[in-house]
Amino acid sequence: MGVIAVTFLALGCAALLSASSSAETNQKQAEAVHLLENRLLQILEELDDKTQQQDVDERVDTGGEEDALSIRGQPEDVLTRKQGCEGHQTGDQWGSSDHGNCICEAPDRLCYHVDCLLGSKIAKDSNDLWACEVVSSKRGITGSAVAMDKGMEQFTGREIFSIATGVFGVVSAIVGFTVDRIESAQTTDQLNEIQDQIRQLDRKVDELAQSVSDLQLGQEYLQQVILYGRDEMRLRNMLDTQAKMQISNGLYELPGKNVQAWADSVLSHGSDGVDQVLYNLLDMVKPHSGVFGGKSLMEICHLRLINGDNRDKYTEKMQQKAAQIYGLIGGGYSVWITALRIKGRASDIPAKTEEMKSELNTVGTSLLEYTKPKNWRTDWHCGSAYPADNGEAAKCHPDSKFPCCSPHNWCGNTADHCSCSGCVDYRAPQGKGSWRADLRCGAGFPAPNGQPAQCDPDGKYPCCAPSKWCGNTVAHCDCNDCVDYSSLGL
Repeated sequence: MGVIAVTFLALGCAALLSASSSAETNQKQAEAVHLLENRLLQILEELDDKTQQQDVDERVDTGGEEDALSIRGQPEDVLTRKQGCEGHQTGDQWGSSDHGNCICEAPDRLCYHVDCLLGSKIAKDSNDLWACEVVSSKRGITGSAVAMDKGMEQFTGREIFSIATGVFGVVSAIVGFTVDRIESAQTTDQLNEIQDQIRQLDRKVDELAQSVSDLQLGQEYLQQVILYGRDEMRLRNMLDTQAKMQISNGLYELPGKNVQAWADSVLSHGSDGVDQVLYNLLDMVKPHSGVFGGKSLMEICHLRLINGDNRDKYTEKMQQKAAQIYGLIGGGYSVWITALRIKGRASDIPAKTEEMKSELNTVGTSLLEYTKPKNWRTDWHCGSAYPADNGEAAKCHPDSKFPCCSPHNWCGNTADHCSCSGCVDYRAPQGKGSWRADLRCGAGFPAPNGQPAQCDPDGKYPCCAPSKWCGNTVAHCDCNDCVDYSSLGL
């Protein structure tokens, strides 16, 4: 029975009950209404079950050896599990013969199918993964864009762009230029100015993707790795395609292709649309991401680097990863707004621009924490005789395998490093203290000392949000009910 039929049944029964109320007692009427409500709920539940099953049947064809797999609980976010790893080892990634990108999670492999946007073609990249290539545009970078690349750090008064340094500063300045102008751009010259920055951003993101391709997240996150790869590939394809567009008489053109169809694909509500792909990426990079068990993608990278063989490349790799993520998010929103403009939906652009600014501010503030000068050294020395990158006496990182400084100025994890007179243990106090290791805070989350948990005022996440999570974004530190413990002199 359809929803409309059920609705008419409800209305009809209600009318009959009303008409006969004079002949029945109030008690009987109440019982009849109760029975009717229960029956209607039963019908609607049966209808929902059938509809949901139809949706699943339409979305997923698991025939034979394949098994649909949803990691994030979102119906469109589906990987396919297939038998065997085709000769690969656990953690290996490769492009399969049927245009799928796979990762080995022995004994099986997880794959997603690569579909390229209109105007691009599928091809293998240097890592043997399928990617989407776009035919190059003849239009080059204008002088203004080149000048920006040489003087990024001085561009704009926005706090994040003035603080960011290195390659992160370069990328954030390109994104900032676009943010400031994308809503008001109308003329061909103005739109081409934006396009120049998109092309610059596209090149930077591609370069950074290669630079961090060796940054592995570990075998405990294989499913997340392949999902992140899928979302990154899709955003890069969108950005690549827009970068190759030309503008004539105020209109976007994709030589030899239907730009309207491209915009429809970008704005689609499926798993490959920019809405869902950006949502996935933002969910991965925000603090306390549910995708990585309460950690963000950057936190996982941080932990891998600080305890890995590439510890000496920590600053370089974290800068590159932060810049890549920021560029992907900024580029994704730019693509979104361009698609809205192509479809004639100019009235939707102001709200999307504000959303872009808000998300970039939140993400940028979080990413900055991983690009600041280190207060620890890669050679495991510590103490006043050994200055860190920030110019202060080096500490031992509490997340590293050697979190304690001995009187002999070496980081380690033995009693001679952590428990002696003159030892300094940089980890959070065990069994006492005012904050929790899981970053929860506020009423309902007692600290080891038995009181409502605070946030570590000297730590990475010093502020307690109304959601009772410690963090360092505006939503944690600067709202009405936020508590910034770093400002309280604790």
